[in-house]
Amino acid sequence: MKLFYQRKHTLPSLAPEIVQSIGQELGLSDIKNLRLTCKVMADLLLYRMFRTLDLQISRLNMEDGVQKIEALSKGCGATSAVRELSIGSLSPLNDPTFLHYSVYDVQTNQWVPVPFPKPPPEVVKAEERLNQYLFDAITSMRGLYRVKWAPGKYDGDPVYRHILDALKSLPNLRSLEIHFCKFQIPLELDMFRGLDELVVSTVKSSPLLQDEILENLAKAIAQNPDLKSLTVTGISHFGRPEANRYQSLHQLFKYCSTTAPLRLRSLKLKYFLIRLDDINIRHLQCLTTLSITHVDDPNYMSPRLVQRGYFFDEKRQPLIQERKLYGSSTEEIWQKLISTGIHLEKIAVGGVPKSLLDYLSSYSGLKELSLIPGGFDEGATSDAMAIRFFNSTLKSHANSLELLRVLPHYEGEWCFSSRNSKQISTLTKLRHLAVSIKLSDLKLVSITSNIQAPLLSQQDAVVSYLIFYCQVPKITTLMMAQTLFLDTTLTHMPNIDSIDIRASVLESHRGVKCATIPGQYSREVYKEIVKCITCYSAPLSCQRLPTLETGFTKMMFVGMRTMLTSSSDNENQDVSSLLKYVEATPNITTRRRRPLPEA
Repeated sequence: MKLFYQRKHTLPSLAPEIVQSIGQELGLSDIKNLRLTCKVMADLLLYRMFRTLDLQISRLNMEDGVQKIEALSKGCGATSAVRELSIGSLSPLNDPTFLHYSVYDVQTNQWVPVPFPKPPPEVVKAEERLNQYLFDAITSMRGLYRVKWAPGKYDGDPVYRHILDALKSLPNLRSLEIHFCKFQIPLELDMFRGLDELVVSTVKSSPLLQDEILENLAKAIAQNPDLKSLTVTGISHFGRPEANRYQSLHQLFKYCSTTAPLRLRSLKLKYFLIRLDDINIRHLQCLTTLSITHVDDPNYMSPRLVQRGYFFDEKRQPLIQERKLYGSSTEEIWQKLISTGIHLEKIAVGGVPKSLLDYLSSYSGLKELSLIPGGFDEGATSDAMAIRFFNSTLKSHANSLELLRVLPHYEGEWCFSSRNSKQISTLTKLRHLAVSIKLSDLKLVSITSNIQAPLLSQQDAVVSYLIFYCQVPKITTLMMAQTLFLDTTLTHMPNIDSIDIRASVLESHRGVKCATIPGQYSREVYKEIVKCITCYSAPLSCQRLPTLETGFTKMMFVGMRTMLTSSSDNENQDVSSLLKYVEATPNITTRRRRPLPEA
C-alpha cells in the first residue's frame, strides 16, 4: 500500500494540465533538466520547451545555425511543438564583427566604402546547405500560427524566395509580421489566407519599394476578411513621413468589400496620412485598440518649412494637394470618432489635440492610455491642455484604467507633481504607470511622513512618487525646501506591477536642432532619479515594491528586504526589515541608451 501511495503521487502521474502549469513557472534550463528525468516528462514538456523557436544565422554561428535548419528539415521531434517562429537574418556571409568604413579616393575626391571581403569556402558551403534545407525546415512546422520575419540585407533573393514560399504553405498560420528591407522579389502578400493579425513595417524600404509593398498589402487585407489586428509602419524621413496616397489609410482599405466591411479590433499606424470618412469608418466600427503616432497633418505649415518656401514651390503642389485629399489633422480624427460613437479600450497617440480630450470625456471604460504630448508650438498651450487632462478628463476612466503612460518631451504640467498627484491617486486599478519628473522637483522638494521617518534630502519628488504607490498617499506639498507630508491612512494601489520614470527636457530646448544639450540635461535628470531610488526605503507597512525602470540607459530596479535595527543595545535590539530598491538590470554591459520621448 505504501508503494502504491508513493507511485500515485509522483510527478509523472499528475494530470497533464498540472504538469504544464508547473512548466510555465520554470525557466528553460529547469525545463531541460526536468525533461531528462523520464520519457513521460519529456513528452509532456515538449510543447513548453519548443513552443517558440528563433532562427538567426551569421558568420559567428553559421555551423550550429545550419545544423539546426538541417535537423528541422528532416522532421526532428521539435517540429510538432513549434507554434511561434521568429526569423532573423539568415546569412553565413554576414559578419557582425566586420567594421564598415570608407576611404578617401584622391583621384575622384570622394569617399569610397571598403567592399565586404570575399567569403571563404566554408561560408559558400554553408550558404548552399542553407538554401538546400530552409524550405523543408519551415514547412515541417505544420503547427505554426505566428511568424515574425525580419530579414537582413545580406540574406539574398534565394533565401527570401524559400521563406515566402514556405510561409504560404503553412495551413495554420494566423499571425504574420514582416519587416521589409531592400530586396527585389515578388511580395505576394495577397497569397496569404485566413490571417487574424498582420504586421508590416517598411521603415528600411526605399520609397519606390514602399509603394509596391503597400499596394500589395491592400490586396492582402481584402483577401483576409476575418482580419482582427492590423499594424503598419511607413517610412520615416527625419521623423516625418514620406506622405503620399500610398502611405494613407484609404490605400489600405481600397480593395475591401463595401458590402461586407472588416471587423478590425486593433489598428496601429505610424507615419501615415489618416482621414476618417464614410468610406473607411465602416471598417472601424468594432475597433477597441487604436495607436496613431507621427500622423502627418497636411494642413500644418511648419515655420521652418515656410522659411524654406516648401509650400510655395510649384513642383510640390501636386503632392501637397494629394496629401490634403488623403490626410487630415488629428483634431478631425477624434471629432469623427466622437460622432460615430466608437468607444476605444486602448489608445496610444503622439499628439494631444483638444478633440482627444473631448473624446475621452465622452465615455468611460478606457483600460490603457499612452500619451506623448506633442503638437504644441509653445509651453503655455501644452500646460493648459495638461491641466484640463488631469483635472477633468482623467476622472471618466478612474475606475477602469490599468495602464497609463504620460511621457512629455518637454517639462511642464504633463510631468508628475503635487498638482496632479491627487488626480493620479484615484486610479486604483493601475497595473503599469509611466511618467516624467522635472529636475526642479527632484532638487527642491523634501519629504517627511507620519511614520517618523527622518528627513531625506534626496527623497524628493521621486520618493513621493514611490511612497505614493507603496503606502498610499494623501499628499500635501510645499515647494522650495518646504515639507511634503504624506498621510499613510488612505488606500494604496494594490495592483501596481511596474513603474517607469522618465526625464523630459527644458521648455527652452524646444526647437533646438542639436540634441547634445538636451541629451546632457536628460543625463543629469536621470542621475538624480537613480540617486533618489537607491537611497529610498519603503514604509514598514509596505509589503512589496513594484518593478521600476529608469535611466538614460534602461535600468531596472526591484524590491529587496534589508534588516534594520532600531536600538543600540545589542541585547535588546528590535530587528525589522525594510524594502529597498536594488538594481537588477539584465545584461548591464550590453544595454542600449533609452530613446528620448518623441515630440
